[in-house]
Amino acid sequence: MGLSEIPPRRPGTRRQLTGIALRLRERFQQVRSDDEASELSVHWAGPLWYFDEDEATAWWDAGIGPHDYVAAGTLKLAGLKPDHLGLVIDGRRVGAMIRGGVAASQIVGLLRQRGILS
Repeated sequence: MGLSEIPPRRPGTRRQLTGIALRLRERFQQVRSDDEASELSVHWAGPLWYFDEDEATAWWDAGIGPHDYVAAGTLKLAGLKPDHLGLVIDGRRVGAMIRGGVAASQIVGLLRQRGILS
């Protein structure tokens, strides 16, 4: 069935949230509607950096917000994992370094220098 063959939703009908969309609504008050949760879930689970439900939750547990899918994807592609955000390098947490604008590639370099990443 192609996209043109999918019947449009009738006004007033709601689909049950599942997966990442459901987790976003349960976890974050700033995600104010099911539609917003569904849209965000498409970004989190999208083809650029596909996060499954457990991986997205791990990033959220590490301090990444629901709208920060680009940051999480960039960190993931650079080789960082949610666990790395809590590490301290030169007196600063990795998560604070990221929020402060330090590039993911620079953080990867620091972690490699310390033997944390290969």
